[in-house]
Amino acid sequence: MTTPASPRAALPPSAGPPHPAPAAASPETRPARWRALTDEEVLYYFDEFLYHGELRDFVKAQHSFERISSSLGTDDFDALIPPCLEVLEFSNHFIRNDTLLCLLHISLGCSFCDVPSDALVKTMRHHASILAKHDSMPMFIRSLDFLLNYNAESAPVEEGMLEREFRLIFNCIYIQLLFSDRDEDGGFIRSLELGQGRLGASLVSLLFEATKMCADNDKIPIKKVVLLLLRVLQRLLDVPDCVLYPMPNPEPTSQG
Repeated sequence: MTTPASPRAALPPSAGPPHPAPAAASPETRPARWRALTDEEVLYYFDEFLYHGELRDFVKAQHSFERISSSLGTDDFDALIPPCLEVLEFSNHFIRNDTLLCLLHISLGCSFCDVPSDALVKTMRHHASILAKHDSMPMFIRSLDFLLNYNAESAPVEEGMLEREFRLIFNCIYIQLLFSDRDEDGGFIRSLELGQGRLGASLVSLLFEATKMCADNDKIPIKKVVLLLLRVLQRLLDVPDCVLYPMPNPEPTSQG
């Protein structure tokens, strides 16, 4: 069986950390500092977003995809994705975990991140566009809203299940965000501040809420919350990558 790999493993051996480039001139329909991420940046940022132990989820994700596609009798994404998104709002934790694993496998390009970077990112981008076509982001946000308000004391679940569900939702949202760079009319960016949750909560407000809850809730992955919040604020406020990922100033040269 193929062993899942860190997304960074798909990069060529000579590749180093991404160096944020200055924003190029953009069409009027895009923010002034808009710049599409390179393939290398996508993989580095997603690798940074993961915890080491999550690579095991990649295998579970493939099994869930195979099980659900077999149950539905199709592996066509246009037929598979809508029922998966629909059950996220009405099913129990076991079904939601299984469904989110399936959607993660699709988001990962139906791979273990063990293929060359250009092929991997191309497939992930294509799959992200299909998920976006089926309005996956609003459903991910509503699922996050539900999970943040879930009372584990009144309805206990299996050990580790809530932690995994948080990780899966954040991963799916983050991948969609990484591939939102072709948002021609700005509709995706506007959706980040629109209410999608049960009480009309936006993604940015839910992330601020999750940040506050992290102090008393060890089931919420603080690293993912912070990195996702920074990326969302970057898109909303039009902050260039060189601000989020500043490079150290070069050492001053000695004057002779």
